[in-house]
Amino acid sequence: MKFGKIYHENCIDTLQRLPDDMIDMTITSPPYDDLRVYNGYIFPVEEIAKALFAKTKPGGVVLWVVGDRTVNGDETLTSFKHAFAFREAGLTSTTR
Repeated sequence: MKFGKIYHENCIDTLQRLPDDMIDMTITSPPYDDLRVYNGYIFPVEEIAKALFAKTKPGGVVLWVVGDRTVNGDETLTSFKHAFAFREAGLTSTTR
């Protein structure tokens, strides 16, 4: 991979090619709660969380911006589901 080049591809493919402990910071607002149409793309949160954990340097940061859709007055709690997926992958507020 070349530094400074933009790759238009599935993030899982990109993350698999990166060496471990390479990323200083990830900032993203991934698809959630079917609020937009992504041409049928399914977003594998657990798989991405595991890959980001492996590729993020110790002391690195992952900023994951998600929200919850309100359905019949109740929140979907998607943001909590994503937080638990990252915790299961090993990322916490004090690791990495």
